[in-house]
Amino acid sequence: MPDILIGFPDEEVAPTPPTAFDNFIGGQPASLAAPESFPSATPECPNCDGPTSFVMQLYCPVNANDRVLYFFSCPRKDCQVTGCCWRVFRLSSKLPESLTPLQEDLGVVVTNCEWKLDEDDGENDSDVWFDPSLTVNTRRTETSHAITHLISPFKCHYIQVYDETDKDQSEKSQNSDLSDWVLDYHAEAEFVEEDESVEYGNGNDVTFTSQYQLHLATRDPRYGCEPVRYAWVGQPIFTTAAPCDEWAPHLKCPRCGGRRVFEVQLFSTLNNYLSNVKEKGASPGVAFDPIWPLQFSTLIVFSCLADCPSEEWVEECALVQTERGESVFSSGN
Repeated sequence: MPDILIGFPDEEVAPTPPTAFDNFIGGQPASLAAPESFPSATPECPNCDGPTSFVMQLYCPVNANDRVLYFFSCPRKDCQVTGCCWRVFRLSSKLPESLTPLQEDLGVVVTNCEWKLDEDDGENDSDVWFDPSLTVNTRRTETSHAITHLISPFKCHYIQVYDETDKDQSEKSQNSDLSDWVLDYHAEAEFVEEDESVEYGNGNDVTFTSQYQLHLATRDPRYGCEPVRYAWVGQPIFTTAAPCDEWAPHLKCPRCGGRRVFEVQLFSTLNNYLSNVKEKGASPGVAFDPIWPLQFSTLIVFSCLADCPSEEWVEECALVQTERGESVFSSGN
């Protein structure tokens, strides 16, 4: 059964620069590879071909690989509305064989997260996932490099990671195939009234899927919907449109021909934690909306199951479901 992890950015700005082994929004990306091997140009927007901006970075080790995901988005409002504005890249490297058993376990399996959102005993800090006192080593500082030419227009905040406490979520996440998702959403849609809709502030009506409505209902009202949801080889939560069989070609890795699987998704609540850096930004002359920078309902990332190796970063498949109920793919070649 896939483990589901949820992420919430800190309210405070990061006190120290993050490394490639951290999860964070804003700031500047960090690389496992030497800076000169990192792309020198900012990724282009798939819609307007203009420069995108760095939004966030996640450290997602799988099997014997260190893996980092980089998220970029175009700041232009016209591109944001279409949903065709995101690009997600993966950079992988083999874990050193010299790791201790404890370090190897922490690097291989993304589990053992013991944080709980419903604990009020003040002991959450002692249960941190990847406790720094256990995992900090010289390798982490020596192999992490700041990429200064891709600095984000947003302030940097670390992302804290917690276990998903809803058992029903874990049970549903066992379905990892598109065909299963289509059947699940079709079955549940039969019990939803056609006129069930949610009114957005912009005047547009959009229908939420029944599974997304259920997901929102299970969230702790003190925290709301998590900005980040991670479930390697799990099942995503489609928000404004059900999955369809026609998506199948996008879920095949163009590099190795293997299968792409669900890895992580972002929800629009990420906007609550994004604040602009006033003195400088990644895209001079083009800025994100200061109130609600990212216009999307959810961003879902499908990654190569084989984690096909490459000395350079690899673009993975990003699916954006817009606030208007559209599903837009941006797939790496």
